[in-house]
Amino acid sequence: MEQTKSGYIGLLKNDWIQVKSPITHKIVKLYRIISLRTFKIEPATQLSELGVIDKFKSKKVEDLNKSLAKIEKLSERLEGIRKTNSKEGTDTNRLEVDIEREKFKVSQIKRELAKVNIDTKIEIPIHTIGGFVESIDNLDELNPVWIDNNCKVLGNAKILNGSHLTNNVKVYGQAIVDNSRVSDYVKIHENGVVKNSFVGQLSEIKGKCIVDSSFMFNSSMVFESADVSDSILEDGCIIRGESKISDCIVSDISQVQGNSVVNNSVITGRHCIEGGEFNEKVLHTDTDLTVSKGY
Repeated sequence: MEQTKSGYIGLLKNDWIQVKSPITHKIVKLYRIISLRTFKIEPATQLSELGVIDKFKSKKVEDLNKSLAKIEKLSERLEGIRKTNSKEGTDTNRLEVDIEREKFKVSQIKRELAKVNIDTKIEIPIHTIGGFVESIDNLDELNPVWIDNNCKVLGNAKILNGSHLTNNVKVYGQAIVDNSRVSDYVKIHENGVVKNSFVGQLSEIKGKCIVDSSFMFNSSMVFESADVSDSILEDGCIIRGESKISDCIVSDISQVQGNSVVNNSVITGRHCIEGGEFNEKVLHTDTDLTVSKGY
């Protein structure tokens, strides 16, 4: 059986699937992996040291408290309308929809908090059946990594140094996942590099970009030659171009592009930064897209 030099993982040559390569568009074989011994995947300790986990949890707890307060306020208003036998049916229906929307937000935030297992040691029992790789070379030769049974790694992509892929993740091209947790329909491809990070929930990383010591959730995207470090990206935000962001929170379909340099800032709403340098800023747009240009 073909296996990593460490002896942690082997390839099941008789258990394979054929897929169309997104790189060459040719049919390639992917082989299922199996654990050859019980081993543990160590946590990405660098994230804890840099405080990104605490920052992420603090933000989520703040969002959770806001949603709970909003539910309470809307519920009180709804109860008041019902007690006065108001005939404002449309208003009542709208309130009920708003309450359900906030309840959904609460459940989503709780799920996100529960998934932050960067600091948790993950044990892979012996003979556990995993996902699919094109070659044993896709896996770290010496350090333990794991790919769950519905994930795929192909091309020259590398999964390194304690990384763990779960729930329909695809990594291909020349992409590198190093000391990271990746889950929930994420795609990492071309020459994208993810280090010491948590990436989840339909996010995508491609191009020659680097995501280091960061959290990405909810369809966030990092493209082209962007450089992201020590940051939280969520809710459909996009970082692209030659942008460099550090110690930032970017959310709510906001964008950072061009040759922007952004440090220690919060970008929310539908705000767009296109070029220039921004330090210790809070940028927010409620409705229309706003573009900030620097020269």
